[in-house]
Amino acid sequence: MTNICYIELESRGVLAVAGGDAAEFLQDLVSNDIEQVGEGCVVYAALLTPQGKYLHDFMV
Repeated sequence: MTNICYIELESRGVLAVAGGDAAEFLQDLVSNDIEQVGEGCVVYAALLTPQGKYLHDFMV
């Protein structure tokens, strides 16, 4: 893919997670594989309770 498009979703906010353990931290919290995230690649995921109940959806 040579053309990358950025679209701001006005109903969504932005949260930065940084540091050496950021990917591992997110991997333990969300429903999708964070290892798939890369430059130009977004992963749609959900934040779940320890019981697996849906709390919120987001893009990483």
